[in-house]
Amino acid sequence: MAHSHPIVKIPPQLCRPILAYGSSGMIGRDVENDQEVWKCPIRYDTHQCSPEGVAQAHEVESYSALCMDRERSIYQHHPLHENILQGLQISDIGIRLPYMQHGNIRAFCQTRCVTDQTKDQWIKAAIAAIAHLHSHGVIHADLSPRNFLVTDHLALKLCDFGGSGLQDLPSIAEEEDPYRIFPGTPRSFHTDVFALGCLIYEIAVGKKPYADIDDEDWEQIANNYAAGSFPRLDRVKYQHIIRHCWILQYDDAQDVLRDIGAMESPP
Repeated sequence: MAHSHPIVKIPPQLCRPILAYGSSGMIGRDVENDQEVWKCPIRYDTHQCSPEGVAQAHEVESYSALCMDRERSIYQHHPLHENILQGLQISDIGIRLPYMQHGNIRAFCQTRCVTDQTKDQWIKAAIAAIAHLHSHGVIHADLSPRNFLVTDHLALKLCDFGGSGLQDLPSIAEEEDPYRIFPGTPRSFHTDVFALGCLIYEIAVGKKPYADIDDEDWEQIANNYAAGSFPRLDRVKYQHIIRHCWILQYDDAQDVLRDIGAMESPP
């Protein structure tokens, strides 16, 4: 009898278990170098699947292939930047990347105490990375602490460009609910900047915007944002920049970068 669920085909270049698995691709450590990982498209074995399972698998495979092609294009398009994860190899297999053992910001902060100095460095690094993307016509479209990796020296590396927009190519992803304004609309520099404000807030405060609202109630968050209602910023460092991000006062992240530079310049 055919089974209903397709079986994921893990490329031979990847160690088991897989480190991360999502709709855009899978990530596993390189079998020949445990300091590197491969990000590969999702492919399935469907030969014993029901017709419904085959259709579902093909839909996931198509989206994953599209995301991988987009990410390859991003890595080939923009120059290197110190706060963006470097692509070590781009091939039909996927993209080979450095392995970051500390994981992402959100996971890191759940088990570690982060100093205010490190938070300041992270905020500046995040702004610089996104400003670099915007200067080269790239819209990230899924800014989140999940997509900023922590290096051994506690620096930041922005990753995951599978859903990003590039020049005339529209984005194919959206942010997580607390970081998303205008759900269902094309992502833009403005939506990136709004999400950047949420990122700065989460780093500074230690929790995501509207963390007290359940994930199932995403419409409440969307309605709050649509009404211009945002989390309180009393005594939050960078509140001026965060608020300007949330009210779409900046055209792109380069404006944010200039503003934070002006904040730190002596009078």
